[in-house]
Amino acid sequence: KEAIVYIEKVHAMPHDGRSSLFKFGVNYGAWLGILNSVKGINKIIEVSPQKWMKFWQDKLEFKLPKIKKERKNKLKEIASVYTKKPATLWNADAVLITMYGMYTEMERDNE
Repeated sequence: KEAIVYIEKVHAMPHDGRSSLFKFGVNYGAWLGILNSVKGINKIIEVSPQKWMKFWQDKLEFKLPKIKKERKNKLKEIASVYTKKPATLWNADAVLITMYGMYTEMERDNE
């Protein structure tokens, strides 16, 4: 079985300052570098926020709120279903991207 990593494909927002854009890009690049250097990882799949969030909306048959705070809290609530401890605003996206990847790979295996 191959090891596959799903990571959010991110981009900076136009209103971010140059310094934060640079730090953002360096951090993202560092994660890609780390993942590429780990033996045993066969594939890295970058998934856009729109794609993994749409997956959850379709799977659970609901619409995410447009207001960021409400949306983040809803994502945290969903992520908590998949963890032993309640998910936080810091880790909810990571939990849901991981579960999105797991469901995606299970679908591929069943094809």
